[in-house]
Amino acid sequence: MDHGKRVSFLAMEYDKGRVTHLYSDSKEATASVASDRIDGKGATLLPGLIDAHGHILDLGRALSVVDLVGSASEAEAVQRTRDSIAISPEDKWLYGRGWNQVLWPVKEFPSRKTLDAMPAGKFIALERVDGHAMWVNSAVLALAGINDDTPDPVGGQIIRDDLGVATGVLIDNAMDLF
Repeated sequence: MDHGKRVSFLAMEYDKGRVTHLYSDSKEATASVASDRIDGKGATLLPGLIDAHGHILDLGRALSVVDLVGSASEAEAVQRTRDSIAISPEDKWLYGRGWNQVLWPVKEFPSRKTLDAMPAGKFIALERVDGHAMWVNSAVLALAGINDDTPDPVGGQIIRDDLGVATGVLIDNAMDLF
């Protein structure tokens, strides 16, 4: 990770348990003066990630999504999302986690409309702090085939406004629709 942005590389050099250099070019990697080499033959190799119970995968995911924990309002959550898009404008998907409408001045679920105001061509999916709700934009709803007539799945709910329009918030098993 480089300032929250995922980094791809072909080779890694490390010393005494610390990564010292990442190589994105095979010519550079070949020129390395490292004394020991391990050829992964295309597989991913990471040194020293041995832990009895470290949730390493969850940590990696947490570092690569928009942190919405502590957002004081829907507007603040949207601004954090917008800031994240500015860091990685080429990404088509943007994930986030941590919003909690119960802590906002207006204690209502957010709306896809505020996410739809983001740059076009983005799929945005933001998970609630407890993991029981997902706030998505219209692009995600369309991709998943969710519309105003889509029935609620067993054990889930598609939140709708007073006119029956899907708001972009999916509860529990409804999150599995996309």
